[in-house]
Amino acid sequence: MTTRARILDRSGCKVHYWVEGPEDAPVVVLTHGATLDHRMFDPQMASLAAKFRTIRWDLPGHGLSKPVPAGFNLSGAVKDLVAILTLEKVDQVTLIGQSMGGDLCQEFLYRHPRRVTRIVLIGCVPLTRVTGLLAPLHARWSNLKMRFVPLARFRAKVAESAACEPQVQAYARQCLEKMSRGELLATWKAISSAAHEDTAYQLPCPALMIVGEQDAVGNGWVRQAALDRANREPLAELARIPAAGHITNMDAPDTVTQRILSLLSQAD
Repeated sequence: MTTRARILDRSGCKVHYWVEGPEDAPVVVLTHGATLDHRMFDPQMASLAAKFRTIRWDLPGHGLSKPVPAGFNLSGAVKDLVAILTLEKVDQVTLIGQSMGGDLCQEFLYRHPRRVTRIVLIGCVPLTRVTGLLAPLHARWSNLKMRFVPLARFRAKVAESAACEPQVQAYARQCLEKMSRGELLATWKAISSAAHEDTAYQLPCPALMIVGEQDAVGNGWVRQAALDRANREPLAELARIPAAGHITNMDAPDTVTQRILSLLSQAD
């Protein structure tokens, strides 16, 4: 399968993205989580690109997409994705996102509901509902750790808590080592300021919500928020994946790939 690497210059950041799969197939966009890069979806690519036109990208400040733009936030990143889709002449998409990437997918769907046919959220909290007192406390504590904990220790701890499998932890640590403290802080600010209250909102398209049973991020708060959200979404199916952590699709690649393909095969 041929991979077509492309670059979009947006507000001083050269956003890198990759296109694979048949040109005339339905389009699937995959967005990685905070501190990671497009490679986190490597385990799914052979299966997805065989049937779909796939677009993966490095979010601003991540991977090859440098530098992080001033005032980086999810609303701006949504506009970046719109620009990519415009360049690729794509109207409708299936969105797949993990953690912060799933937050971006939610925001894209919120702003452009008619452009999204399906959505897959991996290890994501709801973007349109305040999820209890733990959320702001977790945000403040994480910000303090990012500012004052020695970077080597912080990176090692984050990587360890992100996954169950040692090779996935090693990948997360490698990505973290490529990010400066300033880039980490800018990313966390984008995440912690992304939520907006709309308690009546429900996902308007078929959705798959994937939760790793061993997801320990936020002392399990992210996992519980995702489970609670799944119970409120009539168009969503829930996939609880045993022995998998926050980077669920890499901890349990075969299981997650099959659940994604099952959703994508459903008739409209």
